Amino acid sequence: RAAAFQGHPQALFRLGLCYLNAKGVGKDLRQGVAFLRKAAFEEAEAAYELGYCYYNGVGESKDENMALGWWRVARGMGHRKALAAINQSSESSGAKAER
Repeated sequence: RAAAFQGHPQALFRLGLCYLNAKGVGKDLRQGVAFLRKAAFEEAEAAYELGYCYYNGVGESKDENMALGWWRVARGMGHRKALAAINQSSESSGAKAER
């Protein structure tokens, strides 16, 4: 927690997951998403998970456009699963997949 509160992206990401999954802390979806958001510009996995949260309405209202935006951020940082998530979302919405 100390590292997260000092702004370390990996620590913020891990603490966010703890809140989302009630690991060592009480489950708090909004708090979990807030920590992911703080880490997402520097931590690809945080951006990917944040996209998942928006896509599925976990801790935030469902918002496919926000999900796609965060998955694009993750993809830009080299996250391997991000392109698949973008394509799957695009296929399910009938939009043309970005390549």
